[in-house]
Amino acid sequence: MSDQKDPKGAACPVLLCFGLAPGIVGIGVSVFLALQLVSIPPGSSIRPMWDSAVVGMVSLFALLVGGPICLFATFYCDGRWKVLAIIGIVLTLSPMGVYDTLSNVIADQRGLIFAE
Repeated sequence: MSDQKDPKGAACPVLLCFGLAPGIVGIGVSVFLALQLVSIPPGSSIRPMWDSAVVGMVSLFALLVGGPICLFATFYCDGRWKVLAIIGIVLTLSPMGVYDTLSNVIADQRGLIFAE
């Protein structure tokens, strides 16, 4: 009996790879789009509606794909894998917040004005 491998131990890393990837990609897209504001001349009026729409779609995808996988991994896996699953849930919830915070910081530092 001791020669058999634990099926949970083999499934958790694969499960978490698929759970963490959408959150990491979502945050990467959010940071990339927010950093594009650096190239705009200081004092300009900006309307980043397209960027917000793209980040919104990426955030929704991350939440709908990565969220359930990480939530399942939270109950299925043990030990350090459970911690990674909880981190994955936080990552899938955060792309829109990262974009909003980073774009506001960049706009404040460069004196950009959000047009209405």
